[in-house]
Amino acid sequence: MQKITTIVRQARANDFIRHNAIFFVGSLFVAFLNYLYYPVLGRMLSLESFGELQVLISLFTQMTIFISVITLVSTNIISNEKDSDVVNRTVSELEKFTLYIGYGILVLITILSPFLKTSLKFESVMPFIIIGLVLVAGIMTGFRGAYLRGKRDFLGATIANALTAFSKIGVSAVLVLVGFKTSGAAGGILVAQLIGLSYAVYKARKLGFVKHRGNVRPDWNLLRPQARYAGLVLFVSLITTVQYSTDVTIVKYLFSPEVAGQYAGIATISRIVLFLTSSFSIVLLSSVKISQPPRDNSKLLVRALMMTLALGGSATLLFAIFPTQIVHVLFGARYDAFAHLLPLLSTAILTMSVCNLIANYHIALRHGWVMLYVGLGAIATIIALLLSHGSPDAVVRGLAIGSGIMLVGLVGWTGHRAGFTLK
Repeated sequence: MQKITTIVRQARANDFIRHNAIFFVGSLFVAFLNYLYYPVLGRMLSLESFGELQVLISLFTQMTIFISVITLVSTNIISNEKDSDVVNRTVSELEKFTLYIGYGILVLITILSPFLKTSLKFESVMPFIIIGLVLVAGIMTGFRGAYLRGKRDFLGATIANALTAFSKIGVSAVLVLVGFKTSGAAGGILVAQLIGLSYAVYKARKLGFVKHRGNVRPDWNLLRPQARYAGLVLFVSLITTVQYSTDVTIVKYLFSPEVAGQYAGIATISRIVLFLTSSFSIVLLSSVKISQPPRDNSKLLVRALMMTLALGGSATLLFAIFPTQIVHVLFGARYDAFAHLLPLLSTAILTMSVCNLIANYHIALRHGWVMLYVGLGAIATIIALLLSHGSPDAVVRGLAIGSGIMLVGLVGWTGHRAGFTLK
């Protein structure tokens, strides 16, 4: 008993473990709410409408890559810069720059919405326009969340995310019941983003964030020094995000709406692995510092890796043993046709979770060579999909092959680099 008490005290005294515990518990709750959104909407919508919703979320995930890039840069600046005035000015200018990109994407989506509606077999253009508005709201939410994480206020960041997730379920369900179908589900996401933003703005102000009021145009003198790092984050984030999120869009494009809807259910279940493990890479990004000894940073990576494999691996094993039963419980018998894909797809998602964790470690330390190994995995995925894409099974195999090659490259290079650095 005394030994257990000692271990608990040591864990509480360790900042990395404590922050991981706080953010993990909170993220698990948020992940549960975020995930609950899919079974609830999956049962309320038709297969065709649920397929549309999954494509929208997949497109949104890919569009928000640039938000993730800039907010990761912001988190890195907040974690390493001691001058609060420099932090506030730089983050404000980064947000201004990102908002301009968001407005441009919104205009582009509006113009292209008739083409998207036809090519992706949607019933209306409105879901695309609404998701563009969600993107703009998400930029402001993302920057406030980055500020909270950079200041290690993981509890505040979790509460903001929980408010968003809870509101998303309630508002979307009401709008779908009223009869707005896919547009209602997307509208619920928009309202939820605004609710989460309100809380995040309040918490960021309490921690000292004051938005810098300058010219209408971004201050390039402040932004230019961050351009190279932003390019690194953009490339890595783009590849890793597309790697685990593009399969739903590919299936929607290649196959019938009914097949796409059925596959979307299986893909959603496999994402549980991602939901369970994503908090570890976020905490790692805020904890690893350039000024720390390499040995200390390596220890943080190993701890995060062990937690990711323990939790994500357990879920993957469960999905591999009971795929059909899990599909029944979460989505019902309508999605049985592709239950056999759950084991391999979950393994691919776990592989990408580990890749994302290792990539974030190198992003935090500004190691540019990480782009090579992430890029090789992406090229392998593209080749595999070009060679075989005649069924959803082939799409999943291509994703698994590319993810595996990416992981082998990252683990090999990281291990070699750590051994060389620690000599």
